[in-house]
Amino acid sequence: MLKATIFGKFSLSDGKTVLREEDIRADKLVQLLVYIISRRDNVVTGKKLGELLWLGGSKNPENALKNLIYRLRSVLKALGPEEYICTRPGGYRWNPDIPIVTDYEEFEKLGSEIEKQTDKQATKEICRQVIDCYRGEVSVRLTYETWLQPQIINYQATYLKAVKILCDIYEQESEWAELERLCQKVVEYEPLDEDIQSWLVRSLQKQQKYD
Repeated sequence: MLKATIFGKFSLSDGKTVLREEDIRADKLVQLLVYIISRRDNVVTGKKLGELLWLGGSKNPENALKNLIYRLRSVLKALGPEEYICTRPGGYRWNPDIPIVTDYEEFEKLGSEIEKQTDKQATKEICRQVIDCYRGEVSVRLTYETWLQPQIINYQATYLKAVKILCDIYEQESEWAELERLCQKVVEYEPLDEDIQSWLVRSLQKQQKYD
């Protein structure tokens, strides 16, 4: 079972070997790999991949894509000799015989559970899991990919929603130290959010940390 992550930095691991975005180096290889993984239940046409990767900027996108697929397969050999990227009529797809899980799909699943909770303690736990799963914004190598932009916006919104629900619960329960720790963590990613700043100030005030 492989595990792919896109939050913070991209990586792909089999539990023993980790292929990091620094190892892949070329941004287009990371973008191509993530797109194929994200669409792994289907064949992605060469035309679609060419449009996404070059936006009309390549004179020969078909040959450029073939070269990129070759390079990507060479990079993936670090994880083993398997054929991770399969060629299919008209395009490419992730090998369906190689199972893979992703952090963003886990995040999406956890985020969808927040509204279903009726118990405060269960809500706290789900929110904590959502926050822990986020681990920072999507890799900078993927941030400006147009196909990923709507998802990135949703991820940020889900993260902030979980944070604010948890902040509210901590305030209700007068868990000021926990509230402070959470806010200090969140301001690294959302330094301009006034609600978080307000909760942080209140948590410090309640602990008499006036300095």
